[in-house]
Amino acid sequence: MSALRTCFIPEKKESEIREYFEKRRGGILKPRDDIRSIERRYAPLGVFEIKRKEDIKTGIISRVKKTIEKSNRFYVNLNNADLYYVGKGRLGKKPRIEKLDIMEKIIDLPSISIEFLSDIVKKGRITHHELNKKHFLFLDGNFDCVMMLKARDLIEFHPRVYGASYGIYAPHLEYLAKVNILDFDDKRYNLGDFLSTEQIKLEGKKVDELTYNSEDILNRLEIFFAGDGISRDIVY
Repeated sequence: MSALRTCFIPEKKESEIREYFEKRRGGILKPRDDIRSIERRYAPLGVFEIKRKEDIKTGIISRVKKTIEKSNRFYVNLNNADLYYVGKGRLGKKPRIEKLDIMEKIIDLPSISIEFLSDIVKKGRITHHELNKKHFLFLDGNFDCVMMLKARDLIEFHPRVYGASYGIYAPHLEYLAKVNILDFDDKRYNLGDFLSTEQIKLEGKKVDELTYNSEDILNRLEIFFAGDGISRDIVY
C-alpha cells in the first residue's frame, strides 16, 4: 500500500485519546496498566452513491402527481459491513459517528427477502394483504423469505382484528419493522459532508482487511433502498 490513499483526518489528537483511557482506569484499563503507545487502525469504507425516483403529489387544491429523483451517499465498512451515519450531538456535545448493522444482517439474504424488508421498513408496518398483493407470497412460494426476516429479528408478526367494536371480526396479519434506520435521503449518511480527508500512505500502518467486496454491498444497498447506484471510492 505504498500509493496515497484517501483517509479521514482524526478529530482527536493522541493526547486526547490518552486522556480518554486514563479517565477509564478500572474499566477499560486496570489501575496499574501503563499506556505505552497509541496505535491507530484504518478501516476500508466503501463510498456508494444511490439514486432513486419517487412519486409525490404537489399543490393544495388540485393534487398533481410528480416524479422526482433523490440521491444520497452511503459509507459502508468493507471489513464488517457496518453502515455509518453522523449522530446528533447531545447536551452540547459534538456529533459523533454512529453505526448500523443492517447490511451485515441482509448481506446473504435472497434478494426477494430484502425487497420485502424494504417495503415493510418504508411504512413501518404493512398488512399481509398489502405485501401479498404486490409480491404474491404464497403463489410464488416466497413466504419462506418472509420467515427469514423474522428469524433474524428484522420484523415481527402482529395479528390484528378489525371491526371488533361492531361485532364483525376480520382477522388480519401485519408485519412490523424492527429496524431503526434513517430515511433514504437523510444527509447524515454522507460522512464526506462532515469530515475532512487527506492523502496519506498506509504502508506499515494497521489496516483492516477487506471481508466484503464493493459489488455485493452495492447490490444490497440498491435493493434495500430501491434505487440504482455506483461504487464511488474507498476511504479509510
